[in-house]
Amino acid sequence: MICVPCQLDCPICENEHESDWHFLFDCHDNRRAWQTAGLKAIVLQRTQQFNMPIECLMDICKNTDKDTAGKAAMVIWLLWNNRNNWVWNHTKESGQQLGHKALCLWNKWNEVQTVRNHSSRREQQATQWQKLQQLWLKCNLS
Repeated sequence: MICVPCQLDCPICENEHESDWHFLFDCHDNRRAWQTAGLKAIVLQRTQQFNMPIECLMDICKNTDKDTAGKAAMVIWLLWNNRNNWVWNHTKESGQQLGHKALCLWNKWNEVQTVRNHSSRREQQATQWQKLQQLWLKCNLS
């Protein structure tokens, strides 16, 4: 049987035992990412209210706007990638870099969605049949 050796300490701060809670909310570098992304108050409020990470995250998804929930998802995704990059490749970014990156990626994703929705509506309008003005003839060929 092949085993992958795993350390028990948080690979980011190397000070505490790694747990979901520590990784997401207590690790100093990761807290910096939440702060830089502008989500510190939202996360802090939930960590004082709930005992499990899933409860905090579900509450953010259910009780905040789309932008806040999206930014939170982006931060979590980047934190996890950063952790794995450190464990497997020995490269990591600072929490501040991750917070800025999360905002940038979220804004880009949001822009793409806006353009996609706008062009989709325009295509729908263009394909709808419209009555021609008088004195015009229309011929459909297949």
